[in-house]
Formats: sequence, C-alpha cells, structure tokens
Amino acid sequence: AARRRRGSAGSAVKGSAGAFGFMTSTAKKKRRPAVRWPPARELSWRAAAVDLLAAYARRSACVSGELLELLESAVRCSLINTGVFEKSLNNDEDGAGHVAVNDWPTDPGIASALATFRLATLRAFGAVPGGASAYASSHRSLVALCASPVRPLPGSNLGSSCVAALRLALDQHGDPADTALGPWTSGGDAALDELRAFDGGWDSPAAGFDGDDFLHIANLSVGGSFPRHTGLAATLQAARLATLARVAAVADDAIRTTAMRALELEAGIDPNDSAVDSSMKPNASSTSATPTKALFNGKSTAQGWSGASPASLVNVCVAALALAGVRTFDSKASKETVASSLTRLASAVGNSPASGPAHWRAAAELDARAAELVGDAASSSLLTRLAETLPDTPPRLRRGPPKSGEGYSSVNSSLIGGGGRAVAAATCASTFRRAGALASTAAMRPLVKSLVATSVQIDVGSDATHLWSLHALGIVAHHSGPGFRRHVNTACSLAFALMNSPECAHASSASATRAACGRLVNAAVAAVGPDLDPGGKDFARFAALVSAIQTGGESGAGSYSDTHDGDAGCQLEAALFLQQLALFAPQTAPPDRLVRRLRPYLSAKTPGLRRVAAATLRHVCERDAGAVLRCSADTVGSDAGGYGTSHGGGLEADLLALLDGYGEVDRKTASDATRALWLLTRANALDDPAKAAKRLAAVALHAPGQDWGGNEVDVTAAEDAGAGERDEGGEGDENTDRKQKFRELSGRSAPKLSTRVVAAAMMSAIPKLVSDHPAHLDLALARSSLGNKWLVGVAHAIVDLGYKLATCSVESLRPRGLAMLTNLVCVLGESKDPDVVGSSLLEQFQAQVLSALRAAVPDLSTNSFQDSPDDPSTPPNPIADPACIVEGMALAGEALTNNRVTGGDAGAVRRIVDFIARPAVAWLEGSNGSGMSKQTSTSRLFSALRDESECAEGITCRVRIVTLRACAVAAVHAPEALFAKFPEGVSVSLGSQWAALTTRSPSLVGADLVTRLAVARDLVRAAGPTLEALASTSLSSKGTDGSSETRRAVIDACAESLNAAVDGSMALKTHTNADDDDAAVMEELFEPLNPPPGAGGGSGGDEVVARGGDVVSATRALRLALDSHDSTSMDSSAVNAVSLVAAVVAKTKSFRGDDAFIRESVRLLASSLNIAIARGGSGPPVSTVSTVSNEWTVAVAALGAALASGAPSPANGSAFVSLERLFVATSAHVREDLLCAPFLALATRAAVNDGVQEAIPLLSAAMRRCPADLGELAAKQILTTATFTATSGSLTASLASAAVVAAAAYGVDVSPDAFDVVDAIVGDVRADASVAAAALATCRLNVLTVAVDDVNGAERARAFLRRHGAACASGTRARCSLAAAAAATDDVTRGAHAVAAAEGLKLWTAAVHLGRGDLEAEAELVSVFLPLVMDAGGGCVGSSYSPVPALRAAAAKLVQMVAGVAPDGFRAAVSDLGDESKRRLQSALATGSGGQGVGATAPGQFAPPGTPPAISLGSRG
Repeated sequence: AARRRRGSAGSAVKGSAGAFGFMTSTAKKKRRPAVRWPPARELSWRAAAVDLLAAYARRSACVSGELLELLESAVRCSLINTGVFEKSLNNDEDGAGHVAVNDWPTDPGIASALATFRLATLRAFGAVPGGASAYASSHRSLVALCASPVRPLPGSNLGSSCVAALRLALDQHGDPADTALGPWTSGGDAALDELRAFDGGWDSPAAGFDGDDFLHIANLSVGGSFPRHTGLAATLQAARLATLARVAAVADDAIRTTAMRALELEAGIDPNDSAVDSSMKPNASSTSATPTKALFNGKSTAQGWSGASPASLVNVCVAALALAGVRTFDSKASKETVASSLTRLASAVGNSPASGPAHWRAAAELDARAAELVGDAASSSLLTRLAETLPDTPPRLRRGPPKSGEGYSSVNSSLIGGGGRAVAAATCASTFRRAGALASTAAMRPLVKSLVATSVQIDVGSDATHLWSLHALGIVAHHSGPGFRRHVNTACSLAFALMNSPECAHASSASATRAACGRLVNAAVAAVGPDLDPGGKDFARFAALVSAIQTGGESGAGSYSDTHDGDAGCQLEAALFLQQLALFAPQTAPPDRLVRRLRPYLSAKTPGLRRVAAATLRHVCERDAGAVLRCSADTVGSDAGGYGTSHGGGLEADLLALLDGYGEVDRKTASDATRALWLLTRANALDDPAKAAKRLAAVALHAPGQDWGGNEVDVTAAEDAGAGERDEGGEGDENTDRKQKFRELSGRSAPKLSTRVVAAAMMSAIPKLVSDHPAHLDLALARSSLGNKWLVGVAHAIVDLGYKLATCSVESLRPRGLAMLTNLVCVLGESKDPDVVGSSLLEQFQAQVLSALRAAVPDLSTNSFQDSPDDPSTPPNPIADPACIVEGMALAGEALTNNRVTGGDAGAVRRIVDFIARPAVAWLEGSNGSGMSKQTSTSRLFSALRDESECAEGITCRVRIVTLRACAVAAVHAPEALFAKFPEGVSVSLGSQWAALTTRSPSLVGADLVTRLAVARDLVRAAGPTLEALASTSLSSKGTDGSSETRRAVIDACAESLNAAVDGSMALKTHTNADDDDAAVMEELFEPLNPPPGAGGGSGGDEVVARGGDVVSATRALRLALDSHDSTSMDSSAVNAVSLVAAVVAKTKSFRGDDAFIRESVRLLASSLNIAIARGGSGPPVSTVSTVSNEWTVAVAALGAALASGAPSPANGSAFVSLERLFVATSAHVREDLLCAPFLALATRAAVNDGVQEAIPLLSAAMRRCPADLGELAAKQILTTATFTATSGSLTASLASAAVVAAAAYGVDVSPDAFDVVDAIVGDVRADASVAAAALATCRLNVLTVAVDDVNGAERARAFLRRHGAACASGTRARCSLAAAAAATDDVTRGAHAVAAAEGLKLWTAAVHLGRGDLEAEAELVSVFLPLVMDAGGGCVGSSYSPVPALRAAAAKLVQMVAGVAPDGFRAAVSDLGDESKRRLQSALATGSGGQGVGATAPGQFAPPGTPPAISLGSRG
C-alpha cells in the first residue's frame, strides 16, 4: 500500500515518498511552523511494521535492496514529524511541521510511542544478516538517529539502567580481575547482580534477541529471575549505543569520524579542540565535520573541560568500550582514527568531576586499546611514560591547566587530571595485559619499580588510590608468568610492609589492602610455579603472608565476617593459595589438610569462596578421590576458619548442600561440586557400595527428624528447654518452634526435590561404578578376598535402597530407583550362587524386582479408577509416568535375559512379560486401527506411548523405542509367554515396528529426533535385541511375516550395524577410555527425558551413532539367521555380513575384555564354515563351481584369519581348527587359487612369530597341499629362524613344531641345517623339555598320523623317521632317565621330562601304525619301541633311580596298543630279545595298571613331592 501511495503521489508533489511516509523535496522552505508530532497510535503501527521487517530479516539468508530501502525509510521517518509534513505537501508547504533532530515530544504517550518506534528500528537493523556492513547506505542516517536524545520517560528510571549497562560492558570488554577495584562488590552472585540491575519500569519493552543491545546479553536475558529488568528509555539508550558502535566499526572514515565526534561531544569535548595525542597519530587531524549537538543535560565550561552529566559519561563509556572491542578494523588509517578518538574519550572521562571508579576503569581500557590499535611500539612507549610519571602523579583529583595554557595537551591531561593516580595505575594494568611479549618484557622492570613506589604511599581516604597501584602490580605479576620470578622477593617485601603498616591497619580499606596483597602473593606463587620448594624460603614467606592475610595479622585476628566484602576477598585469596598448592606443591597440601580447610568454604555466603572450594575439591578428587574420602570425617577440625562444624553425611552431604542452596545460582560451582560428588561416590563405592549408597540415600530418601547423614536428631531436650520460654512469652506456634529447633540442631533444612533427584541419580549408577572389579561380581571370589564389602555381598542393601526409591511417594524419584535395580541386575546378571548349584544370585531378589515393576505402572485391576465421565465424583484415569515406563522396560528386559531374576519360574516370567506386553498391546492396537473407536482406561494409562499429542514428541519416541527393545528381549528369552499376550494381528504389527526400528524409519523416529544424542543412544541399545528377535522369530513367523524378504532384512540390518563399526562412525564399546566412559555415564544421569532440540545437532558423531548398534548382538543375530535358514538360499548379502564381522575383528586392536564378541564371532565362524563347505566343497567338478561358493570361502577365510591373528586363546585355537577344516574340505582349484598363499603365510607367522601352537595343523596341511615353490619358501624361512633361535636358546615350542613340519615336508632340500636342527630339538637333552615334547607331538600328529592314508605323505614320513628316528629314540631314553632322577626333588622338572618321554613313546607307537602290513617294517619299528618301554617302565640301565609311576603306566598302555596294532611284528620283536631284556620288559609291564596318571594340580598351586605328572594318551597329546 505504501508503494502504491508513493507511486500516486509522485506526480502530485515535488519529491519522493518513502514507505514510512518520509518525503524528500527540493522545494524552498518558506517558514518553520510550530512543532507537531504524529499521534501515538500512528507511531505504534509504524513500530509494529518495523517489527515485521525485523522478523523477515532474521529469516532471510541474504539482504535485499527492497528491505534496506524500507529500513532506511524507517530511520528517516523516526527522525521527522512525517504525519504533519505529509499533509503539508498538498498545500505546497514543504517543511511544514518539521521536527528538529534534538526535539523530544512532551506528551507522555507520544514520547513512549516514539521511543518504541526508534527501538524497533534499531533492533531491525541488528537483525539484518551480514552485520553492519550489509546496510552501508544507511550508516549516515543511523548515526544521526543514534546522536538524537533520549529523555527519561515518565515513570522510567534512566540512570540506574545505564549504570547496569556500564557494569555489563566492563564485564564483557574488561578484565574480570578489575572487579576488585569497584565500585561494585565482587563475588559473582548472578542473582544478586540481576536484582541490583532491576529497574522495574512499567514500560519495559519485550526482550530482544541476544546481542540487540547492551542490556540484553546472555547473562541477564537468558534464564534470569527478572527477564524484564529495564525500562523503555534505558533499553533505547542501550540500543542506540550498540548500534553506534557497530556502525563506527565498519563505516567509512567520514561516517566513523562523525560517529566518534558524536561520542566526543556527548563526553563534553569541545568540537573545536584539535589536540591529538602525538604518540598515537602525530600527523593526523582530530577534527571533522561537527556533529549535531547532544543534549544530555551537559554543559561546557569556560575552559572547555568536561561538563557532561553522569548519564552522558556512562553512555560514552559503554559505547566506547563496545567500539574498542571491535577487531575488524582493516586499515592503518582507520585504526589510527579510532585510537585518536578513544584517547580523547579516555581523557575526557578521566578528567570529569563526575567520574568514579567505574569510569576510571573504562578510561584505562580505552587508553590501552588505543595503544594496541596503533601498534606494539605505542604500547611500549605508553608503559614507559606511565612508569616515569606515575610516582609524581597526585592521588587526588586535580584540575589541569587551562586549555589555552602552556602545559595543556591530551596526554598530560589524561595522566595528571581526573582520576589521577588511580587512572594511571589502571592504565598500566590494562596496557600491560594487551601489550605484546617484547613490549611487556621491556617495560616490566621500570613498571614494577614505579608501582611498588606508589603502592607504599598509602591513601587513607575513601579513594584508596594505593590499592589501584597494588592491584596493577598484581596484574603485571599475573600476566608476566615465570618472567616475574626475579621480582618475587620485592613483591613479598611489599606485602609484608603493607601488612605491618599502621596506616594500612587502621584505614577504612584495610581488608581491601590485605586482599590486594593476597592477589599479589598468589601471582608470585604462580610465577614460581612447579619450582616451589616446600622447604625453601619462598614457601615459608608465602605461607606466613597468606596466614596473616586470612586472619588479619596482629591487628585483626579473629575478626572475620563472611558478609563483609573485604574480609571475604581475603578468605578468597587464602582459598586460591590452597588451590595453587594443590597444583604446584601437592606434598605440602595433602588431602587431609586441604579438605579440612576447604570444606567449610562450601557453605560460605561468598560466591567466590564457594567457587574456589568446589573447583579445588574437584581437582583433588580427580587426583585421588580415595584419599579425600578417607579424610572427610563429619567433624571439621579446629583450623576451619571459624565456620563451625559439619551437620552429618560427610563431605558428600556438604556438596549436596552446596547444590541445594546455590546450584541454580552459579552453574560453574554446581558443575564442579557435582563432579567432585561423583568422584567421591565412585571411590566410596569401590570400597563399600552399600555405604556409598546409604550416604546418598540419606538425602534422596530424607525423612523428617533426620539430618543429612541419616542420623536421628533428638529435639526432645531442646523442646523441654524451650517450653518454659514459650509459656512465659505467651502463645506461640509449637510446630514452628519445633522446626526451628530441628534446624538449629541439624544445621540444614529438608533438601529440595532437585537435590534429592541428584542424589538418587548417583545412587542408581553405583552398580556400574564397580563393574570392572571381578571380586564385586563373583561371590565365591569375594568370599576368598580380603574385606567383606563387595557388591555381591551387600547386594541385599543395594536392592533395598533401590526398592525404596522405586516405590517411594515422590514420583520423580521412582525412575531412579528402577534404574538402580536395572544396573544391579545388569552387573550381577552372570553371577552364580555358590551355595545353590545352577542358581543365579539374583533369584533371591525376585520379589523386590516384581514389586518395583508393579509400582512403576498403576494396575487398573486393583484401582478404583473407572471410565465414568458422567460421574463427577470418579477421579480421572491415571496416566503412567513416561520416565517410569522407560526405566521399567529396561529393568524388565534385564530381568528376563537368561532368566537372571526369574530363574525359570513360569509365574515370574508371566508377570514380567505382562508388564512389557500391556503398553505394547495398547500402542499397537491403536496404531493398526483396532482400538481407536473408544478410549479405554488402559489406552489412557499408556497415552504417552500411543498418542503423540499427549506429551513431547521426543518422549513418545523414546518410550516406543524402549518398549520395542523390551518386547525383543522377551521374544528371544520368553517367546511363548510374550506372544500369548498379543491378540491376533498385533504380533505382525510388532514385527513391522521392529523392522522400522532397525531401519530408523521416519514413521517411528523423526528425522529431527534421530540426531539427538539420547534418542541415538536408545536406538543403539535397542538395535541388538531387535535384530536377535527378528532372527529368532523369522522362521516361526511370530512377530514377523516369515517371508524371505523379512529374513533378508534381518541380515541387511545386521550388516548395517556392523558396517557402522567398520567405517568408524560407531566406536566399539569395548576399548574406550575409562575416563570417557565415566564422563558419559555421569552425563547420561542428568539428561532430561525429552532430548532438547540440537542435542547432537545432526553433525559429527551423534548423527552416525544412530546408525550403529551393538556389534555383539548383531553378530549373534547374524549367526541365528545363518543357522535357521537353508544354506542354499544364502545370497551375497549374507556373505557381505560375514565379511563385515571379519572387518570388525580385524579393526579391533586388542580383544582384551571383548569375550562376548569373540565368542559370538567364533560361533559365527562355525556356522559360516558349514555353509561354505556345503556351497564350495570338493564335491562339485571344476566347471560347476559357482562364484558364490568362492565368495563364501573368501568370507569365511577372512573371518577365521582375523580371529586367528588377534584373538586370545582358546578363540584363536578354534579359528585355526576351522581354517584347517575349510582348507582341507575346499576343492583343489579353489584352494590353490584362494587359500594356499594366505593360509600358509598366516600359519607360518602365527607359529614362528606369535608362538601359537594351534597353528601347526594348518601349517602342516598347507605344507602338504600348497604348490612346491610356496612350500619351499615357507620351509626355508622356518628352518632358518629355528636354527638361529636354537643356538641362542630362545626356541619356542611352536617354532620347534613348525621346524619339524618343514623338515618333514622338504628337509635338506631347502636348508642344509635342517637335519641338525630337528636332531637338536628331539634328541639333545639340553633342549627345553616342553619344547621337545611339543616337537615330538608334532612329529606324531602332523607327520606320521596324517600320512597313513596318503601315499606321498607316507613316503615322506618314512624318510623323516630314517633321518631323525635315532635322535628321537635317544632323546626319549635320556628323558626317561632325567625324569626318574628328578622324581624325588623337583616336581616341575620331573613332570616336564616325563611328558617329553611319553611323547617319544607315542611317536613310535604311531610309527608302528604307519608301518602296519609290512612284517619286516613292523618288527623293526617294534624293536626300537620296546627298549624305550623298558627304560620308561623298568628303569634305565645303570641308574639307581626308580621310574616315574605315571610314565610306567603310560608305557604299559602303549605296549598294549602296539601289540594290538601289529601282533606279528610285536611277537617277532619280542622273540629276538635276550633274557635280561625280557625280564626288564616284564618288570615294566607288571605295574602298568595304574591308568592314565594323576590329574594336574590347580593353577598356581604346587603338587607335593612325589606326585606323578599328568600324561594323556589322547590324540592331541
């Protein structure tokens, strides 16, 4: 409409009309009529129109010309009386009704509407994307608008809000350490600061967006108790200052100069003054076009000095500080222009008679920023000049020479006028903070000397200017770091001098001086740093000074008051000194001393003390929480600093009291206290879980009449003592008196609900905190370990507290109790009851778990709630708490897993399944349309699950996910009980929802929810059980449709979960850092049930975590799918899933702690092996072998190789067995193309380098079936390595076995030393007995036994015996003798030699079996075997030692086996024996009925002397 009006009016008038009615004309103005303003209603709708523009600008991605044109029209409209001016156009009276820029309406309504209009205009420009540079065409108009006046409106206090803006500007652009200089009390109590800044204006505008103006920054506008604390005039004032600073930062030089001159004029600087700081910009002019004169009740004096009002000074400081904080000046000229103006503003502010400490601090920041803009040389020059002139600068305000006098300049006026020494000292501190390393280092020595000289000139007046010098010295020391080390003695001497000065002791600023000395001492301690010697002179001086500062020294001992700011500052410095001792000299501040001195500060009224105490306790707890716990007794020692004693509950209760009283005020302190409490709870839980839980339960389950330690408080005596006083004083409130007496005795009132929730949350995590210690989880191990405070021993106490939380009357605590029981069941789920064979330890807590579940969700069958909407006396149907449903489902799922709690009890299983099925059925019936006709009481009960409009979308999503997970667990562990609860058709809907969960379907999880961390975590936890449920129910068609598509979907979902672990988008849970896990558990405890928007943000790890899942469950589900389906229907998707498992195994660096995943991977390997053999075995001819067969072979080979390479025994043993089976069963051409080279390399590496004995069978098979060139290379490598290690004495059993295999396969063809190596292993008694035993067993199993049915192998075996048989026989005889000799002395040596001898006997038994059928060969082999039996069973010739009984028994058994295998050869060999040999043989056989020997002793134990070794006659030796 405005644009149409502009077009129609364009032909009628000379000029152009803007959208907001502003007209521009070239017509000559005839006269200026009386000022007339538009009505308030017109200004109001114009403000509303600008608000719409601001909303549009915020939603726009770029700036449009039309938008900027409208905003420009709004600026000009807010400066001119457009309504009257527009009416005069038709009468050709251009300019009629024109309002001057400095005019302000007198009518309150119009004034308020005009202020609202201008505020909306300025905020609209702040909403333009791209910042101030985007609306460069409006810079000049905005400067004019910002230079216009703001009058205090009726009923609005302009001054107090402007002062609040100055304080916020100093906090934002200054240094927090300068708050000690005033004028505001330090402490950082945000609520108190906000209350002080509360203006209470009736016309407070709506809060703007963050950053719109100086009064709406994050620390006041977000989450404050007083969100509308400023009036309209003050808000407009802040908005115009913020806009002026933004424009001046990016505008061109002319407009920037105009803006700066506007500030200078407001500061009272004469526009005709051209004096410029020569050190800043020697050749530039400081004047420009004179801006419009500002009217803030300011007056110019005759000398041109500042006559600005206090409000004008505040405005100048706020805007100039904002401009000084800009970092985007691009040119040197711009920087010099701004620096020159900042210097003049700093001089004007410092010279003003109305200035105070806040203005002096602002002036110092402006001077320092001006020097920084010009360069490091300017900063160095300014510091040097300040160091020279500071001692001569008067402490009091003194007027400088007249402007026309000889000594006037901007430089000396800023040094000797206005704030005087205070401004100069503050400028020293601010400039030193901003200066570079070279400038600060060069100026440090003269600056320290000058500041020390002025600090000792004590000012007993109200200004206390010596504090500014002392504070500046502390800043110099703090920012110099180790560079201040050379001035430490000077700093200590100065502190001692000030502490002992009578003037300082009796001045009004005595406590502030002590606090400043404390800051200087702490800076000196930080300068010494780790070099602080506890026994040195420096430490003694520091400790003495801090003690005097804390107690007041000789003049003020014991006069501490926590409410006095100065004394609180002294205590704060003492606490900071303790904090530095904990960092730099922990041996001087052990935990017992630190806790004793810091613990009282937790209840201090000063926020700074609480903050330091919480931070230091957190640091000490991070270092050694156990030591802190041991020294945190209930009673505080005598050196507590006058704070009194604790009130029960230990240090944990003190931290909870801090959270209870100040947790909502100071978030940083609350965070430190929460972390310290968590660390203490973890340390206490490791020692005594029940004690840790009880300490927290005293607060979480707080009962009337008890303190925070759970102790009863006896108020009877106090009541009796006060009864008489109450009678004498007349009537009184007996209940009130009793509560007052209880508070006096207990020290604390009842905790808040939020504090109780924090305590309950930490209670729920106690079982998780001890899950890494095996004695906490195994009752048998706990009974044999020292102490009796293991979790399994106090589980009844944990269950009792969890049950009390789960069934308490406070609804907010019930989920925490359910979570506590869930964590306990999860941690102790695999614990067995040693007193009842086959029973789980948790079965004894079945009643408590079932009762807790019953209390989590109301049972409508036992309640009086009815669906009677017509009866007003009937209460409405209850709604189950979503948090209770979430935690209850988790508890039910853990209780059903492997019958941990139910123990197979059908009734218990039915009740738990009923708890799971009720909400699921109510939801699924409604989702498929069968239950929407009438809302029943059950559907109302679970409305949070079935109705998205009942609660937040995130809560509904999480409840559905945990419900599906619980149903999946029940489908795996109790399928009959679960599906008996589901009506016909609902079970299919359940399967559909499971499929939607595995695919993250938008129908279940919205796109904006899947990226939130809490939802992503729930999806990951539900993925594994859901996959298992789909896999286990796919054949039975329960919960699924049983189609091949569903089965393929299960495998695809498993592959997706595994792929997330392979590509790194999901970290494996098994090898994360312990501290990261601890932080994650703590973070999860306190997250809201409804995940906030942006939690996860959809970027980084949170988005991809939602794709992941539990790799253990995914592997198990994949195995179930492979086992349950027909192997002929397996396609490439299953092959891909198996390959992904192999990739996950290969990617994991170490398998320590991954037993579950390894077990499932080995089982999957077995299942995959069966399919691979069936699909790619040796049966089909070469032409019919399919590519899929090769794919299965490769996938299974990769999985087996990954397990064999990194998994611990026995998993790698099982993997090598599977690989050997696959290798042997695969057809020859597939084996040669795919398996020979990698399998031979793997077996060689495992046997030679890794020492894996289980790799020998695969090595033997690969040696026999691989091409000759590959086998020769591997054999040469093995034999060469064995020769080298045998000479060095480091030969391993696996390498010796590999050498035997290589020598048997290729022998001297590849290594001339092969003969000597094998003979040295099996025949030299100097070789290790265990190595010889392994080599002999390999000769038997992998050389002789496997060659029985192989013609080529038999010939190789005979050749091996011909070459090495003599060495094997001689070595066996020698081992028999050594075993007999060691029988009475050394059990270990005797056993090793006996086992080696037995392996030699079994080798020749296998040799006889190999030569069966050839009578001559049989007799020859038996003739070698029988003498060995004589030595083993009858004793060696010439030896007086008795044979080993177990070896005699084994020899007798082996003789029986040989006689049965080769009877003719045995008879022939025996007949050739002489009489003595026959007698010895009969003697050996006579006592051979002893069986297979005595079993081995328990691990870690020693058998008594004479105990026979364990000798097995099995095929594996």
